[in-house]
Amino acid sequence: MQVTPIGMGELNSGSVVEVYRATGDVNGAKLQALNCNHYTVENGKITEVQVLMADQHGYDAFFWEAYHLKPIPDRLV
Repeated sequence: MQVTPIGMGELNSGSVVEVYRATGDVNGAKLQALNCNHYTVENGKITEVQVLMADQHGYDAFFWEAYHLKPIPDRLV
């Protein structure tokens, strides 16, 4: 998976927004999506991060196709 920054900027509230493109190709599954990270900054430190995905269903489909899980009984401890 690869992340390519597109842009970053500060909002009037003092928080910071970062926009990036995520791409991936694993086991034949492909991902191309835009994402946005919203950083809350207080006293010069990041105190909260929100990740906003433009295509949550695309991410879900990518990861379910790319990474196969064992059946439930085999995953339980």
